[in-house]
Amino acid sequence: MLVFFLSKKSPDRLFKTGVSTQMSGFMLLGAITIPLFSGVFGGASWLYFAVIARIFLFTGAHNAFVNTPLMTAFHRKTPTEYRSRVFSVIALVAQMIAPLGAMLFGVALDYVLVLWLLLIAATGNTIATVAFLSLGMSGILTPSKSEKASEEIESGDLAVLSQVKP
Repeated sequence: MLVFFLSKKSPDRLFKTGVSTQMSGFMLLGAITIPLFSGVFGGASWLYFAVIARIFLFTGAHNAFVNTPLMTAFHRKTPTEYRSRVFSVIALVAQMIAPLGAMLFGVALDYVLVLWLLLIAATGNTIATVAFLSLGMSGILTPSKSEKASEEIESGDLAVLSQVKP
């Protein structure tokens, strides 16, 4: 049922929803690490752990709303003869960024409290997300008219083929 509901949404809207939801989840995660909020949940308790786990589950579930339209756009916009090279570079960069982020956060934890580090990261994420969405960068996800026409022609849509003039 969820797949049917989501299949009717535009990729641009799914992407914006996913990015905004992830941003909200990271801001919430940064906020509940403040000692005031950890006291509300009883300190280091199973309840506190369950709340953090639900935030991660929520943001992780919305990660599909970001990755699926993004990868679809990359497939559409990349010429077939370059597609394997482009996706190899994307995979390489993604694999290199994860250990780099862990290393930077590990060094930063030696100098900054976890609370402030999470708040700084969540604030930076919010600023980057708002800038990204306000600049219209999510517009790259919507196919152009020529891409839509070529997809319909490739799929063999006879109604479209009959309207195409030689």
